[in-house]
Amino acid sequence: MEIVDNRKKRFQMRSLIYFPLAIFFILVSNQIFAAIPVSISGPTELCANRPATYNAISPCSEYIDRYKWKFQQGSTVIEKSGNPVTINFLSWGWWNVYVTVYSSNPPDSGSASILVNVTYHELANWDEYEACKDKMQHPTKAKVTDGCTFSPDQPCPGVDFFPCCRQHDFCYQTCNANKSDCDWNFYNCMMDICDNIENPLHRICCVLAAGAYYNFVNVFGIWAYRHDQVLYCVCCD
Repeated sequence: MEIVDNRKKRFQMRSLIYFPLAIFFILVSNQIFAAIPVSISGPTELCANRPATYNAISPCSEYIDRYKWKFQQGSTVIEKSGNPVTINFLSWGWWNVYVTVYSSNPPDSGSASILVNVTYHELANWDEYEACKDKMQHPTKAKVTDGCTFSPDQPCPGVDFFPCCRQHDFCYQTCNANKSDCDWNFYNCMMDICDNIENPLHRICCVLAAGAYYNFVNVFGIWAYRHDQVLYCVCCD
C-alpha cells in the first residue's frame, strides 16, 4: 500500500513537468510538420471563361518544392500543380480555391483557401450595352426562334426558309455578333436554297423572296438586333 502511495505521489509531482512538456511538443510538432505560413493572391470576383491567375505566397518559398491546387464548385473539381496557376472558371457561382504546399527538407506543409465569386450583371438597355466594355454570352438564357416572324416560312412552292430564319434569330442572340454579318449570312443561306430549286418559276419566286427578306432585316432588323443583344449579353465590367 505504501509503494502504491509513493508511486502516486511521484506521478503527481512528475505530472507538473509532463503536462507542460506535452503541450510544448504538440506546439513544436505542429510548427515543424504542418506550419508553413501560406496565403493566396488572386481575384476573388470575375466573369466566367476569363483567365485568372492565383499565386501561393509564403515567406518559406525557398523551402517549398510542391504546390497542389484544387478549384471546387459542388461536385466539380479541377486540380493543378505548380505556382502560380492560371484557370478559366467555366460556370457561374461560388468556387472554393485551395492550395497545399509541401517541403521535403525540412518535412513541412501548409494550406490556405479563398472563396471566388464568378459573377456578372445583366443589361437593362442599349445605353448600358454600349457602355459595357466586356460583354459575353448570357450563361443561362437559351436561344429561341419563331421562324421568319412577320413573313411566311415557306414563301414559294418547295421553298422553306425556316432553317435560315432560325439561324438568323440565333445570330442576333449571339453576344457581340455583327448585325451586317448576321443579315448577309441569312441572305446567303436563302440563296443556297434557291440554287437547288429545279422549277424555274419557283426559283425566281425564291430569289425574289430572299431579296425581300434580306432587305427587310437589313433596314428594319436593327430594333430586333438591339433587343436581342441587350437580352443575351451580360456585362463583366
